[in-house]
Amino acid sequence: MGSVNAGFDMARQAELLPVQYFHVVFTVPDELKDIFLCNKAICYKLLFSAAAETLKQVAQNPKHLGAHIGFIAVLHTWTQTLLFRPHLHFIVPGGGLNLDGNKWVSTVPGFLLPVRVLSLVFRGKLLDKLEKAANQGQVRIPNKDVTTLLQQAARKSWVVYSKPPFAGSDQVLRYLGRYTHRTAISNNRLVQMSGRQLTFRYKDRADNNKTKLLTLDAVDFLRRFLVHVLPSGFVSIRYYGLMANCIKQERIALCRKLLNANEDAEKLDTCFETWEQLLKRLTGIDVTQCPVCNTGHMVLKHIIPDIRRPWYLRGRATSP
Repeated sequence: MGSVNAGFDMARQAELLPVQYFHVVFTVPDELKDIFLCNKAICYKLLFSAAAETLKQVAQNPKHLGAHIGFIAVLHTWTQTLLFRPHLHFIVPGGGLNLDGNKWVSTVPGFLLPVRVLSLVFRGKLLDKLEKAANQGQVRIPNKDVTTLLQQAARKSWVVYSKPPFAGSDQVLRYLGRYTHRTAISNNRLVQMSGRQLTFRYKDRADNNKTKLLTLDAVDFLRRFLVHVLPSGFVSIRYYGLMANCIKQERIALCRKLLNANEDAEKLDTCFETWEQLLKRLTGIDVTQCPVCNTGHMVLKHIIPDIRRPWYLRGRATSP
């Protein structure tokens, strides 16, 4: 992979466990697309929450796996032809810690969790969250009734797709490197632009993934592309369960120990280093230590937001 994602790949390599990895996709049904399109920030947030809760709940059920699992979630909102279709991709290790947290529980080879159960639980959770948000006035659609759309979505079957397990850690990394930082369309899919017409390649999923060409008016192409711009500050890659950032280092080390995985502890630790820890390890200088008492340490309490004036006001006098 390219050097752009080198740091990302190094950190992810340290987090990978020596087990099968599964690819699970949660897709929003067509009946909810208008709700998501008009309320992107809150709906994307609820989508992450509902899907993550679903995976955790089903995995912890003793009838299925009976374990605490971890996973990486990536938000995509596009199809090959740039149509709006919000969905989440999950990278899930094949197993987790038992409910007591002292033993590794492996999945059945080639099988993660029952997709029918995942679909039912996901439908219930997302619809419930959207209904509550609508009742609180957080979700609205001009000239449409949100409740009616939710009822229509509740009457149909939802699809959660569990793809075959990845071939190995290298394939997991290739997937993450390729899809976590991508946009709706890459430059190499653009074929030509003639006048106001733009042509690009796409794979037709309904026709055995055959590569085809689609020509759109430039304005229509831009409209389709801009629909996939995320709300300001929205994070499209998230970590849950055993991979949650606050406990990741400790939990992954425990999982490796229980799996009897040989690891270079120093390499693993340095992948999670902050710049302050790196500086101390290399130079012995602890920038967090109080220079007066040489005992206390600075603790991050709050990040001060950027309050600089907009570019169009710089250099001008403004009223207090």
